[in-house]
Amino acid sequence: METTDTTTVTGSPLIDGLISLTNTDRERYKQPPKQNVGAQVFSLMIGIFAGYLSWTCNTIDGVDTPMKVLYAFFAFSFGSLYLIYYAATRGFKVCK
Repeated sequence: METTDTTTVTGSPLIDGLISLTNTDRERYKQPPKQNVGAQVFSLMIGIFAGYLSWTCNTIDGVDTPMKVLYAFFAFSFGSLYLIYYAATRGFKVCK
């Protein structure tokens, strides 16, 4: 049988009903939120591809290694934005 916490705090049943939580509610709020693993994997793949694309294109362009690392980090962090930027500036061609 499910029990509820019915102790009164303020004396008003309306406010007490808003303040008190049932035991099942308390257990539900202790659980971590569910994660969408598919979206996280997709975002990770986009970031890896953007970092790889940034690294290879900057290698072909002759950029120094510290700057390539910095550009690849930002491309990985903002993967989808970097791919939009890449498509807008270079088109869908492989960097040459």
